[in-house]
Amino acid sequence: MADTSVSYKCPKCGAPLNFLPGHDKVTCEFCGSEFTIAEIEKLFAQKETKAAAATTAEHSWDTSQAGTKWEESETSQFQTFVCSSCGAELVADGNTMATECVYCGNPTMLPQRFYR
Repeated sequence: MADTSVSYKCPKCGAPLNFLPGHDKVTCEFCGSEFTIAEIEKLFAQKETKAAAATTAEHSWDTSQAGTKWEESETSQFQTFVCSSCGAELVADGNTMATECVYCGNPTMLPQRFYR
């Protein structure tokens, strides 16, 4: 179970899932899919585990196609994150605290950067 508020997305279409009082399932208003709370929490836990593993992955950056010459001191600051909405890889430098996913437009904050 997550410690903060979360916005669950439908695994089939990506739309927000709604919980209606009196029901034992969450429902997608767009595609009509229904999921039990246990199913959604299991999927969410798998995504969190995958995102945590991706955050700690080491990368070496090929900057030859970037248009300008990047120094090693600059590329050593790059870090990857996972978009919580679509799962795309986001690349940020050491100063980035908030960004936007270039694939889905989801605003993304990097809270671990607020407390350094």
